[in-house]
Amino acid sequence: MWARYSFAAAVSVLAWLVNVSIDGYLSRPFTPFLPGFAAIIAAAAWAGFGPGLLSTFIVTTWCGVYLHREGHSDMGVAVRCLIFAAEGLFLSAGSGRLRRASRQARRSEEWHRSLIDTSNEGIWVVDARGTVTYANPRMGEILGCVASELVGRRAEEFFFPPDLPMERIRFHDRRPGHREQFDRRLRRKDGSETWVLACSSSFPGNKGDSDGVLAMMTDITERKSAEQALRRSEQRFRGLFENVLEGVYQSTPEGQIIAANPMLLNMLGMASEAELNDVNIARDLYVDPGVRKRLLERLEQDGSFRNVEYQLRRRDGKTITVRENARAVRNEDGRVAYYEGTLSDVTELIQIESELLKAQYRHSVDTIAANIPHEFRNVLTVISGYAELMLEDLPVSHPARAAALDIQRTVAESSALAAQLVAFSSRREQSVDINRTILLSEGDRRRNPGTTPLRLALSPWSLPVEADQTHIERIVEDLMGAAQTVRAEAVRIDWPFVRNHAEARIGLFAKVTVSTPDGDFPLPDTLEIVSLCGGFTLNRSAENGGVESSVYLPIAREATPFLVSRLSGPGPQRTILLVEEEPLIREVSRDLLERQGYGVILAADASEADRIENYGHRFDLLIADLTTPQASAHLAQRFRLVRPGLKVLLIAAKAERRMEWADAYLEKPFSAEALDSEIRRALGTK
Repeated sequence: MWARYSFAAAVSVLAWLVNVSIDGYLSRPFTPFLPGFAAIIAAAAWAGFGPGLLSTFIVTTWCGVYLHREGHSDMGVAVRCLIFAAEGLFLSAGSGRLRRASRQARRSEEWHRSLIDTSNEGIWVVDARGTVTYANPRMGEILGCVASELVGRRAEEFFFPPDLPMERIRFHDRRPGHREQFDRRLRRKDGSETWVLACSSSFPGNKGDSDGVLAMMTDITERKSAEQALRRSEQRFRGLFENVLEGVYQSTPEGQIIAANPMLLNMLGMASEAELNDVNIARDLYVDPGVRKRLLERLEQDGSFRNVEYQLRRRDGKTITVRENARAVRNEDGRVAYYEGTLSDVTELIQIESELLKAQYRHSVDTIAANIPHEFRNVLTVISGYAELMLEDLPVSHPARAAALDIQRTVAESSALAAQLVAFSSRREQSVDINRTILLSEGDRRRNPGTTPLRLALSPWSLPVEADQTHIERIVEDLMGAAQTVRAEAVRIDWPFVRNHAEARIGLFAKVTVSTPDGDFPLPDTLEIVSLCGGFTLNRSAENGGVESSVYLPIAREATPFLVSRLSGPGPQRTILLVEEEPLIREVSRDLLERQGYGVILAADASEADRIENYGHRFDLLIADLTTPQASAHLAQRFRLVRPGLKVLLIAAKAERRMEWADAYLEKPFSAEALDSEIRRALGTK
């Protein structure tokens, strides 16, 4: 305050000094009012109203003394000083008010600038030409630079090319007073992207049009990242929900299905989720409605259950058996909001288990049937022996002799029953390879000194027949007893052949032909065994003399498709990619496949299979072993994305791992014929 008043006194003294110095050079005295007004205005404008009054008082007093000294009348001096004081008071008031207004405007500008500069919102101003004319520090932080680097640059430099068309439309469609809010993507100084929530408004120009745009921007990059992560998560779980190989559902406690994946729709025989709108679970799906009631009681009591099997009714009326895992989802009040769970169609698995039990039962019966005849004949032999001893010891007239004769007759009748049991046991479904049996028998013959080796011509493929091992060995021994050559092959018997040979039947047979110097073969016992095995025999004269005797035995069912394909002649070669980590299995499998006429590419694991795929190798079928950690169904599914027409054969050790989407499936262990059959099924060449 003292400085302001001292300034007023100083400018007043300065005005007096100016007046004195000017008077020394002028012929007429210079009026003191002009420098006095200057002093008053300066004091009021810089220091305020109070110092202006002080300057008015000092200058008025000095002017009165000056006028009085110059000889003016007292009345004139008083009037002129009064007028000057009034004018000085007026100038002081006006200059003070102007100073206060200027100070308030400056304070307001500083306050607003401080508010903008410290705002957490990025702010920039873009003129009508699209040039940034102002940017606050926060805007620089958002764009990864200093605010001064933004001024003078085109706003389009901070947008990504794909966003430019929309940004230009927004800028050119601006109207005075128009405001809008939208999400905007900006390009930072380092080229990375950042997202902001932009609040933009246009301000008018002199001609009533828009002179530019002011935009306030809030950084929402983290929110956008969270939204994108949530969107990706939803897409990932949606893909899992739609592609999982089990039926997935959500249902209300009242029995209304509110969500179901495509696998469940397929399981229930429905084409779309819209068909579920009219479906009531308890009424329309459960074969036994009481099952649902019991399951709901378990959910209410335990909250979940696992591996429960029951029957459902499909849309077409067919019944399937499913295995369910489910749980109850409760709301904050503890009441059940909905149920959710998974369903697996185990109808085929149940059938397989049933067939397995039947097979085990048949095997038990066959085992009993194979053992009983021997024991039964032993018992009959003992009874018959004692009956003969009784007949030798008893006189002809003895009353017990008739009983002994009845015993012998009964033993004879029981022998026929034993023969029937032998015939039953011989029909057990066992696969015996003719080729292998011939080789083993020839090996035994070679070990006997003096035996002449036979000339063998065996089939390049195994020839399994459904018969008892001992019976086949007996047939082979009889065939090779007096033979010079032995030939084994697979033949297809058709109607013209049957018409010319009454003993023959239509079908696929393993034919074993031997050349003998005479016609003593086959022996009667061999004929009976061949007949029991469902086969027949034929004899014909050989070209070089002697007799050719042939035995025809039915080929086992599992080998029939394979041998039919071989007898039909080779087709165009197909290439197979085999993924197997065990080296020995890999090499043996290659030999089997190449013998069956396929081209083979080997891979030890999924990474090697990927390299083969990247090199562009062509293959028609992928064989992947589900028991191999790195060669699983994921590899097959990945390959199918890049090769839509690729066929897939999956191999596993357990039937329950069957993948419904695979073209073919094979369970370990398997034969070469079974492998070929499944390959042909996958390739559609059956």
